[in-house]
Amino acid sequence: MARVLVIKPSSLGDIIHSAEGVQRLSRSTPDCHVTWVVNAGFEDFVREFPGVDRVVPFPRDRFRARRILGSFPAAMSFARRLRQGCDVAIDLQGLQRSSLMGRVSGARERFGPSDAREMATLHYTHEVVVPGALTHAIDRTVHVVKEACRVSRHLHEMPELDREKGGFRLPVPDPSREKVDEILGDDGRAILVLCPGARWETKLWPAARWASFLQLLQQSHPELRPFVIGAAGEEGLVDEIHAAGASGVESLVGRASIWVCGALMERAAGVVTLDSAPLHLALAVGAPTVSLFGPTDPAKVGPRGEGHRVLRRGLDCLACYERKCRLQERICVPETTAAEVLAALEDVLRATPTPESSE
Repeated sequence: MARVLVIKPSSLGDIIHSAEGVQRLSRSTPDCHVTWVVNAGFEDFVREFPGVDRVVPFPRDRFRARRILGSFPAAMSFARRLRQGCDVAIDLQGLQRSSLMGRVSGARERFGPSDAREMATLHYTHEVVVPGALTHAIDRTVHVVKEACRVSRHLHEMPELDREKGGFRLPVPDPSREKVDEILGDDGRAILVLCPGARWETKLWPAARWASFLQLLQQSHPELRPFVIGAAGEEGLVDEIHAAGASGVESLVGRASIWVCGALMERAAGVVTLDSAPLHLALAVGAPTVSLFGPTDPAKVGPRGEGHRVLRRGLDCLACYERKCRLQERICVPETTAAEVLAALEDVLRATPTPESSE
């Protein structure tokens, strides 16, 4: 049996982008045992991924510079968990720290992208050149895993993927679906999921725009039941949206696990989101989406296939990948109007069958 260590600690969206490659690896080499290294806090999420047998949480906060003197015991404990007789290590993060994890694991075959940063390639036995034509994050990750399967003495080569048979989906665990049933109760309205949070301030849509959108939604689509989801710490965003004049929206911000959010999205008629982790979760569970892009490139991380709408302004500074805008006034995402988002959502609703409501 081949023992494979997959190293992809963060972020949540990047983790989701890596799931397809790992599933295809486990299918092509059914007798392999896959361990995934992920940042602490995401282990319960990744544990449910297809093809993952074991999860090792990385205690990232324990290794910050100001805590370095007290991190030695944690580092030794983490290293012992990595050294479980691995044959193959695949670094999908491409940083010095992640590539070092592969070396510490003791794996004789260590794969990673040739364009990895921070001289991470020094710890690889095999550098994988990713063709420039592969722009989307999912395709790039799958390519690294596929090359590892082709070259490794322990893995079987991956067959070509037949896209006509449907794209990759993350199966939602039944307990999370049951939790959503409890949340929805007997209300038979179709669900709309809103995701106003993002880690970069340049990705945010102003609270006043969200409030205007909700007001338009109530007027034109009273049959929809809107929910707001987000991570703990984003509750203030919901308060701002309410303060800007929104009402009639139910908030699960900070109160629902990642999988419960995924189960809610799976049931939704549509998801309105920014380029943030909720977008990638929605796509992974098969939800139709409307997404707002500005500082990032949808060709690299955005939706693929039908049933989605991407909104972008026609600006020269798009895809700047700046976390803070250098302009005096940020315009890329804020200039998108509530009416434009509603029109995009209506396009998606017309093109997508409404999910069955719970009985």
